[in-house]
Amino acid sequence: MIELTSWMSVESLAKQNKLAWPDVAAIFDRSGSVYVGHRIRKGNRYRLRFSSYNKELLSSLLEFFDSGTLYCEHRSRGPYYRFEIVGRDAILDALEHILPYLSRRKSMAEEWIRNLGQLKIPF
Repeated sequence: MIELTSWMSVESLAKQNKLAWPDVAAIFDRSGSVYVGHRIRKGNRYRLRFSSYNKELLSSLLEFFDSGTLYCEHRSRGPYYRFEIVGRDAILDALEHILPYLSRRKSMAEEWIRNLGQLKIPF
């Protein structure tokens, strides 16, 4: 595990593709969210999302997880990127790995782990 001293060190590690779970937690604490999107015929779709203007940072998450999708949306400040992971099992796994390292979003992650863990049908 690499000791983090600042947000800039996370971006530096991302450039080197050397992220570890504590680094992913630092990114999630800064720009992460979990939400439910409703699909008309197929029920709910759960998403773990990271957002940033830094494409390189989110591309490093795509490589770290070896799955997920990177989206781009154009805003007045420039391109804005979102990296998303879908699926109950993948989201639970990620949240359980980053939970010990979270600070700002720890209680939210704990609540999602409890709620997703109670679901019987994988999404």
